[in-house]
Amino acid sequence: MSGIPLDLRMLAYAISDKKVLLGMVAAVRGDYFRPEFRALWELVSRCFARYKEIPTANILAHAAGLAWERSEERRVG
Repeated sequence: MSGIPLDLRMLAYAISDKKVLLGMVAAVRGDYFRPEFRALWELVSRCFARYKEIPTANILAHAAGLAWERSEERRVG
C-alpha cells in the first residue's frame, strides 16, 4: 500500500468522476475525514452542491484563499 493517506485517496477519487462525487456528497459527512482533510472535503462538496460540477484546482485554490482570509479576520478582529 502506498504512503498516500486513505482520506486523500478518497478525495482524489471523488473529484475524478462526477457520478462518484455525487454519491459521496450524498453519503459522506465532513466529520468522516481526518481534520487535516475535512476543510478540503467541505470546499469540494459545497462547490459541487452549488454548481453541480467538479471544482477545478483554481476554484478550490481561490475558495481556500477566501476561507483563509476569513479565518485570519476572525482571529485578528
